[in-house]
Amino acid sequence: MPIDIPDLWSDDIKVDVLPPLVILKAQDDAIRKKTQGILHTEISTSHELEPDQIHFWVTHALELVAPAIGYRESVLNVSYREGKLYPATIEMPERIEWADGTASATVRCFDPDEFIAELRVALRSPPTKGAIATMLALSNEARLKNG
Repeated sequence: MPIDIPDLWSDDIKVDVLPPLVILKAQDDAIRKKTQGILHTEISTSHELEPDQIHFWVTHALELVAPAIGYRESVLNVSYREGKLYPATIEMPERIEWADGTASATVRCFDPDEFIAELRVALRSPPTKGAIATMLALSNEARLKNG
């Protein structure tokens, strides 16, 4: 008599998994639309050798850019071990309350859905909203002076 061995894998496995960098890059279009082109984002990527001297750590730094005033501000960093996109860590310049209810400057995301949820929190957080408001106000002031 054959033994029925159950499928023990998670039912929420998806095949359309996006890497953190693709999700970050998509936010440029969104901020351009919301700010009527006054602001955009830039992403710089760095690779650092971990202390074990075997693995590299990849970090993507997301910056808001206001070209009219030549100003940029770092919003957040996303990092993960090279070749292992998840878990990805989002790091803010200060503590915020994340979607999972914790308050800290960092949060680990184990899949794209979690990453998107926590990135949404980071991009709508008080520090980010403050940076956006400041950059828009200074850009508008410059436009009025020059206009």
